Amino acid sequence: MQVRFDLLTSSLSTFLSENNYPHHWPEWQLRECLAASIKTDAGELAGAFWFNWDVPDVLEMHVCVRPEFQGRWLNRQIMGDLRHFAVLFNAKQVKAYCPTPFLRRVYLRLGWVVVGDYAHLDIKENSGKTQNENREASKNCTLG
Repeated sequence: MQVRFDLLTSSLSTFLSENNYPHHWPEWQLRECLAASIKTDAGELAGAFWFNWDVPDVLEMHVCVRPEFQGRWLNRQIMGDLRHFAVLFNAKQVKAYCPTPFLRRVYLRLGWVVVGDYAHLDIKENSGKTQNENREASKNCTLG
């Protein structure tokens, strides 16, 4: 699986409705987010991430995965890619909504802290570093 920042707002909106995403996101709100696709090594679209700033320094991550890929899309490589993204944007923390026990276990296994229905990941590399320093530290990032 690969993360690629190649998803257009209109494509994301269509993808969410086709895959029964439970929350409505108007296109104007999606335009304010950065969207990324999750693709298989063969280039098949498995899911989508999109990010918005929750409060200063905290990126909120949202995800929708096609039913046939649920349960096998989130792994350490994908989370590493997303962590590098957060470093590049000087986020201090990333949070994600995880309303089910299964999702909470997945995030815990990947090193996130779960409080209630939210998982949190502190981005320690950002303390005191400039954006250029963070970019240098992220050169091995596999993001597209």
